Amino acid sequence: MAFFSDPILVINLILCVVIVIVSYWSAVRIGSTIPLYIGTAFGFFGISHFMTIIGLREQLETFLIIIRTAAYVLAAVGVFETGRSIIQRKHVEVSLRDNEKKYRALFEAEMDSIFVIDTKSNQFMDVNAAASKLYGYSRDEFLNIGITDISNEPEKSLQVVKNSQEIIIPLRYHRKKDGTIFPVEVAANSFILNGRTIIVAAIRDISERKRYEGALQRVSRKLGLLAKITRTDLENQIFILRGFLALLAEKADDSELKDFIANIMSSVETMATSVEFTKNYQDLGEKPPVWQDVQQIFLLAISHLDMSAINREIRIEGIEIYADSLLEKALQNMVACAIRQGGDVHRILFTSGVSGALSLIYEQDGEGFAEIRKEDIFSPDYSRDRDLFMVREILDITGISIHETGTRDGGIRFEISVPEGLYRTSGGEDRIPPFHTEATGGVSSE
Repeated sequence: MAFFSDPILVINLILCVVIVIVSYWSAVRIGSTIPLYIGTAFGFFGISHFMTIIGLREQLETFLIIIRTAAYVLAAVGVFETGRSIIQRKHVEVSLRDNEKKYRALFEAEMDSIFVIDTKSNQFMDVNAAASKLYGYSRDEFLNIGITDISNEPEKSLQVVKNSQEIIIPLRYHRKKDGTIFPVEVAANSFILNGRTIIVAAIRDISERKRYEGALQRVSRKLGLLAKITRTDLENQIFILRGFLALLAEKADDSELKDFIANIMSSVETMATSVEFTKNYQDLGEKPPVWQDVQQIFLLAISHLDMSAINREIRIEGIEIYADSLLEKALQNMVACAIRQGGDVHRILFTSGVSGALSLIYEQDGEGFAEIRKEDIFSPDYSRDRDLFMVREILDITGISIHETGTRDGGIRFEISVPEGLYRTSGGEDRIPPFHTEATGGVSSE
């Protein structure tokens, strides 16, 4: 075996080794097998050069012809696949440019201010024209500042960026370039780009909405004051009218005249009841809804009623619902009306169950409502006190509904339906039992 020291062969061998190494590195880096075709081909060429250098060319001539042929085939395949990959990449690049133009057009056409924020630096990566118009910064100026530079509540804004999750914020206060403070509504979501968490936030100026709300609140206060003054005047006149009618009744000797006076007094009492109803109804929605413990509110509600002769069973511990602040009044009216209708009532049962919505079930023995009056009992014309009408109106403020599902002989059964999202357990655990209609089949007096 003789060695040939042809420098060209040595250089070619070194180049083949380098190409093999670079091809393998490229395949790993880009995650594609295409560079391996070229690398394998030059690996075969390298073997041929090495065999020639060490003097085995003549003995392995046939073998060397085979591997060189294989090398040419692999090189051809590699070149073909590389060309096809380049063409595909060009198509993808053209498609991406077209899509970028479309999305850029949508991005710029959006009326809300859109911000693309890097959560690591809290800097803006991109903004649309609406943002520049609203805040007074140019796009270039925006790209050199961050979220804290436009927020009047920087700590809250940084907390939103830190959480990096889908979020809707109904009210925040931001600051324009000229220092103007204004209210905004924020909707944000995040995604991963090149290993970085990016937030896209849509910010809407709600200054006009807040002005409308303020105006409505002022009008509401004025109307409430007017109603209060009018109601006070009516109450005073009704008080005077009652007094004169009582004196007139004492002096009247004619029985027919006394009947007229009694009818007038009945009308006055109806007027007084209507005035009292307007007072209660005016308070609806005056305060914002709050989370309330149903059992505590129910116990407070029935504490205003005489229930000394009634056995009470309450199984709603640990449940809170989002309802108007007059929930106690609603439950008091419901129970008071039910007891009046039921007549000889000995037992009440208040339970709950879940089947999507939360069901709060009030049941009692005694006489029930007639089938034909199921919905009429919630009408404002049903009773002089309009108790059940008030109950439905109070519950409906937050989307809670009530129906009467009892029978004439089986007693009264009110079912209050609380939609998902409007109820929770006070301990944070799901302790509300599933709702089964057969489990609440009425309350007996036994």
